Amino acid sequence: MALDLERAEAHVSLKERRLRALSAARRISQRFRAQAIVRPSTMEVTGIEILSRNRLLFCSYPTMLREDIAALKAAARMARTGFYREVHCNVEILSLLSPDWLEVMGQTMTRGIVIEVVERNDMLMHGMWLERVIHVLSLIRIFGGKIAMDDVAYTDQSIHLIEMMRPEIVKVEDARHAPALRQHGDMEIIVERIETAQLAQEAVNLGVDYLQGYWCDVQVEKCVPSSLTPPGIEARTKGDWNKPKQPWAEVKELLAVG
Repeated sequence: MALDLERAEAHVSLKERRLRALSAARRISQRFRAQAIVRPSTMEVTGIEILSRNRLLFCSYPTMLREDIAALKAAARMARTGFYREVHCNVEILSLLSPDWLEVMGQTMTRGIVIEVVERNDMLMHGMWLERVIHVLSLIRIFGGKIAMDDVAYTDQSIHLIEMMRPEIVKVEDARHAPALRQHGDMEIIVERIETAQLAQEAVNLGVDYLQGYWCDVQVEKCVPSSLTPPGIEARTKGDWNKPKQPWAEVKELLAVG
Protein backbone atom coordinates (compact mmCIF):
# COMPACT_ATOMS: atom_id res chain seq x y z
CA MET A 1 0.00 0.00 0.00
CA ALA A 2 2.76 2.42 0.94
CA LEU A 3 4.59 1.68 -2.31
CA ASP A 4 1.43 2.38 -4.30
CA LEU A 5 1.06 5.75 -2.58
CA GLU A 6 4.67 6.62 -3.33
CA ARG A 7 4.19 5.76 -7.00
CA ALA A 8 1.03 7.83 -7.17
CA GLU A 9 2.77 10.81 -5.58
CA ALA A 10 5.67 10.53 -8.03
CA HIS A 11 3.25 11.05 -10.90
CA VAL A 12 1.64 14.18 -9.49
CA SER A 13 1.95 16.82 -12.18
CA LEU A 14 4.09 19.91 -11.84
CA LYS A 15 0.92 21.98 -12.11
CA GLU A 16 -0.61 20.17 -9.14
CA ARG A 17 2.54 20.60 -7.06
CA ARG A 18 2.60 24.29 -7.92
CA LEU A 19 -1.02 24.69 -6.82
CA ARG A 20 -0.20 22.91 -3.58
CA ALA A 21 2.76 25.23 -3.01
CA LEU A 22 0.66 28.34 -3.63
CA SER A 23 -1.95 27.12 -1.16
CA ALA A 24 0.67 26.27 1.48
CA ALA A 25 2.39 29.63 0.96
CA ARG A 26 -0.82 31.53 1.61
CA ARG A 27 -1.31 29.63 4.86
CA ILE A 28 2.11 30.51 6.25
CA SER A 29 2.64 33.95 4.69
CA GLN A 30 1.30 36.02 7.56
CA ARG A 31 4.15 34.90 9.79
CA PHE A 32 6.85 33.85 7.32
CA ARG A 33 8.53 34.82 4.08
CA ALA A 34 10.95 32.81 1.96
CA GLN A 35 14.21 33.23 0.13
CA ALA A 36 15.20 31.19 -2.91
CA ILE A 37 18.17 28.82 -3.03
CA VAL A 38 19.48 28.70 -6.60
CA ARG A 39 21.65 26.34 -8.62
CA PRO A 40 24.03 28.73 -10.45
CA SER A 41 24.54 26.60 -13.55
CA THR A 42 20.85 26.82 -14.48
CA MET A 43 19.39 29.42 -12.07
CA GLU A 44 16.93 26.72 -11.05
CA VAL A 45 15.29 27.29 -7.68
CA THR A 46 16.00 24.01 -5.91
CA GLY A 47 14.79 25.12 -2.51
CA ILE A 48 13.65 27.92 -0.25
CA GLU A 49 14.49 29.02 3.27
CA ILE A 50 11.59 29.87 5.57
CA LEU A 51 12.30 33.16 7.40
CA SER A 52 10.36 35.09 10.02
CA ARG A 53 8.70 38.33 8.97
CA ASN A 54 9.08 39.72 12.47
CA ARG A 55 12.08 41.03 14.37
CA LEU A 56 13.11 38.23 16.71
CA LEU A 57 14.16 38.50 20.33
CA PHE A 58 17.07 36.06 20.25
CA CYS A 59 17.78 36.42 23.96
CA SER A 60 14.32 35.09 24.88
CA TYR A 61 14.22 31.30 25.00
CA PRO A 62 10.39 31.00 25.08
CA THR A 63 10.05 33.40 22.14
CA MET A 64 12.62 31.58 20.02
CA LEU A 65 11.20 28.17 20.89
CA ARG A 66 7.73 29.23 19.71
CA GLU A 67 9.22 30.71 16.53
CA ASP A 68 11.35 27.64 15.81
CA ILE A 69 8.38 25.31 16.27
CA ALA A 70 6.22 27.47 13.99
CA ALA A 71 8.99 27.58 11.37
CA LEU A 72 9.31 23.79 11.43
CA LYS A 73 5.58 23.38 10.90
CA ALA A 74 5.68 25.90 8.04
CA ALA A 75 8.63 24.12 6.42
CA ALA A 76 6.81 20.79 6.70
CA ARG A 77 3.72 22.26 5.06
CA MET A 78 5.79 23.54 2.13
CA ALA A 79 7.90 20.38 1.85
CA ARG A 80 4.82 18.18 1.55
CA THR A 81 3.75 20.01 -1.59
CA GLY A 82 6.71 18.45 -3.41
CA PHE A 83 7.29 21.64 -5.40
CA TYR A 84 10.78 22.32 -4.05
CA ARG A 85 13.50 19.74 -3.59
CA GLU A 86 14.33 21.16 -0.16
CA VAL A 87 12.76 23.54 2.34
CA HIS A 88 15.04 25.00 5.00
CA CYS A 89 14.17 26.29 8.45
CA ASN A 90 16.33 27.52 11.32
CA VAL A 91 16.54 26.23 14.86
CA GLU A 92 18.42 27.53 17.89
CA ILE A 93 20.44 25.02 19.92
CA LEU A 94 18.19 25.31 22.98
CA SER A 95 15.09 24.82 20.81
CA LEU A 96 16.66 21.79 19.15
CA LEU A 97 17.08 20.16 22.56
CA SER A 98 13.61 21.08 23.79
CA PRO A 99 11.11 18.21 24.29
CA ASP A 100 8.43 20.46 22.73
CA TRP A 101 10.44 20.99 19.53
CA LEU A 102 11.40 17.32 19.40
CA GLU A 103 7.77 16.27 19.69
CA VAL A 104 6.76 18.50 16.78
CA MET A 105 9.75 17.28 14.79
CA GLY A 106 8.64 13.68 15.22
CA GLN A 107 5.12 14.57 14.12
CA THR A 108 5.95 16.75 11.12
CA MET A 109 9.40 15.82 9.78
CA THR A 110 9.33 14.63 6.21
CA ARG A 111 11.75 14.16 3.34
CA GLY A 112 12.85 17.48 1.89
CA ILE A 113 13.15 19.42 5.15
CA VAL A 114 16.57 20.84 6.00
CA ILE A 115 17.16 21.90 9.58
CA GLU A 116 19.65 24.76 9.77
CA VAL A 117 21.42 24.63 13.12
CA VAL A 118 22.16 28.11 14.43
CA GLU A 119 25.05 28.43 16.88
CA ARG A 120 25.21 31.81 18.64
CA ASN A 121 26.81 31.37 22.05
CA ASP A 122 29.56 28.76 21.54
CA MET A 123 27.37 26.17 23.27
CA LEU A 124 28.59 23.45 20.94
CA MET A 125 32.14 23.86 22.13
CA HIS A 126 31.07 22.13 25.35
CA GLY A 127 31.12 18.36 24.99
CA MET A 128 27.89 17.82 26.93
CA TRP A 129 25.85 20.06 24.62
CA LEU A 130 27.50 18.79 21.44
CA GLU A 131 26.84 15.16 22.36
CA ARG A 132 23.15 15.89 22.90
CA VAL A 133 22.88 17.83 19.66
CA ILE A 134 24.53 15.05 17.66
CA HIS A 135 21.99 12.60 19.09
CA VAL A 136 19.10 14.84 17.99
CA LEU A 137 20.62 15.25 14.53
CA SER A 138 20.65 11.48 14.14
CA LEU A 139 16.94 11.42 15.00
CA ILE A 140 16.20 14.12 12.41
CA ARG A 141 17.94 12.04 9.75
CA ILE A 142 16.01 8.92 10.80
CA PHE A 143 12.79 10.86 10.22
CA GLY A 144 13.97 11.90 6.74
CA GLY A 145 15.45 15.33 7.32
CA LYS A 146 18.85 16.79 6.48
CA ILE A 147 21.17 18.98 8.52
CA ALA A 148 22.74 22.29 7.56
CA MET A 149 25.21 24.37 9.53
CA ASP A 150 24.48 28.08 9.23
CA ASP A 151 26.90 31.03 9.15
CA VAL A 152 30.05 28.93 8.89
CA ALA A 153 33.51 30.50 8.65
CA TYR A 154 36.85 28.79 8.20
CA THR A 155 37.88 28.55 11.86
CA ASP A 156 39.15 25.72 14.04
CA GLN A 157 35.81 25.73 15.84
CA SER A 158 33.81 25.40 12.61
CA ILE A 159 36.05 22.63 11.30
CA HIS A 160 35.64 20.73 14.58
CA LEU A 161 31.84 21.02 14.39
CA ILE A 162 31.74 19.95 10.74
CA GLU A 163 33.79 16.87 11.52
CA MET A 164 31.59 16.00 14.52
CA MET A 165 28.14 16.86 13.13
CA ARG A 166 28.71 15.80 9.51
CA PRO A 167 26.14 18.18 8.00
CA GLU A 168 24.82 17.49 4.53
CA ILE A 169 24.93 21.24 3.83
CA VAL A 170 27.15 24.10 4.99
CA LYS A 171 26.12 27.73 4.54
CA VAL A 172 28.73 30.48 4.34
CA GLU A 173 28.61 34.22 3.77
CA ASP A 174 32.13 34.38 2.34
CA ALA A 175 32.59 32.15 -0.70
CA ARG A 176 36.35 32.25 -0.21
CA HIS A 177 35.94 29.77 2.65
CA ALA A 178 34.34 27.14 0.41
CA PRO A 179 37.44 25.39 -1.05
CA ALA A 180 39.06 24.97 2.37
CA LEU A 181 35.87 23.77 4.05
CA ARG A 182 35.40 21.07 1.41
CA GLN A 183 38.53 19.36 2.71
CA HIS A 184 36.76 18.58 5.97
CA GLY A 185 33.57 16.91 4.83
CA ASP A 186 31.43 15.68 1.97
CA MET A 187 28.77 18.39 1.91
CA GLU A 188 27.08 20.86 -0.38
CA ILE A 189 27.97 24.52 0.08
CA ILE A 190 25.49 27.39 -0.15
CA VAL A 191 26.75 30.96 -0.26
CA GLU A 192 24.39 33.50 1.29
CA ARG A 193 24.17 37.27 0.89
CA ILE A 194 24.64 37.23 -2.87
CA GLU A 195 23.71 40.85 -3.50
CA THR A 196 25.25 41.42 -6.94
CA ALA A 197 26.18 39.59 -10.12
CA GLN A 198 29.85 40.09 -9.23
CA LEU A 199 29.41 38.24 -5.91
CA ALA A 200 27.58 35.47 -7.77
CA GLN A 201 30.41 35.17 -10.29
CA GLU A 202 33.04 35.05 -7.56
CA ALA A 203 31.13 32.30 -5.76
CA VAL A 204 30.77 30.27 -8.95
CA ASN A 205 34.50 30.61 -9.63
CA LEU A 206 35.16 29.14 -6.19
CA GLY A 207 33.06 26.09 -6.98
CA VAL A 208 30.11 26.55 -4.63
CA ASP A 209 26.98 24.47 -5.18
CA TYR A 210 24.18 26.98 -4.57
CA LEU A 211 23.58 30.71 -4.21
CA GLN A 212 21.21 32.62 -1.95
CA GLY A 213 20.56 36.34 -1.64
CA TYR A 214 18.63 39.28 -3.01
CA TRP A 215 20.33 39.23 -6.41
CA CYS A 216 19.14 35.66 -6.85
CA ASP A 217 15.66 36.58 -5.64
CA VAL A 218 15.37 39.30 -8.29
CA GLN A 219 16.39 36.88 -11.05
CA VAL A 220 13.99 34.12 -10.00
CA GLU A 221 11.19 36.20 -8.51
CA LYS A 222 8.46 34.29 -10.37
CA CYS A 223 9.67 30.97 -8.96
CA VAL A 224 8.69 31.82 -5.37
CA PRO A 225 5.03 32.40 -4.43
CA SER A 226 4.40 36.15 -4.29
CA SER A 227 2.88 35.79 -0.83
CA LEU A 228 6.31 34.69 0.43
CA THR A 229 8.41 37.23 -1.45
CA PRO A 230 10.97 38.84 0.88
CA PRO A 231 10.17 42.48 1.73
CA GLY A 232 13.52 43.47 0.25
CA ILE A 233 12.34 42.39 -3.18
CA GLU A 234 9.36 44.73 -3.00
CA ALA A 235 11.67 47.60 -2.08
CA ARG A 236 14.16 46.79 -4.79
CA THR A 237 11.53 46.62 -7.53
CA LYS A 238 10.61 50.26 -6.90
CA GLY A 239 12.49 53.34 -8.01
CA ASP A 240 15.87 52.55 -9.57
CA TRP A 241 15.15 48.82 -9.26
CA ASN A 242 11.96 49.06 -11.30
CA LYS A 243 13.47 47.78 -14.52
CA PRO A 244 13.26 44.54 -16.51
CA LYS A 245 14.99 41.46 -15.15
CA GLN A 246 18.17 40.42 -16.91
CA PRO A 247 17.48 37.88 -19.69
CA TRP A 248 18.79 34.41 -18.92
CA ALA A 249 21.40 34.76 -21.67
CA GLU A 250 22.91 37.72 -19.85
CA VAL A 251 22.76 35.98 -16.46
CA LYS A 252 24.39 32.93 -18.01
CA GLU A 253 27.17 35.08 -19.40
CA LEU A 254 27.70 36.85 -16.07
CA LEU A 255 28.05 33.53 -14.28
CA ALA A 256 30.12 32.04 -17.10
CA VAL A 257 28.16 28.81 -17.08
CA GLY A 258 27.85 26.39 -19.95
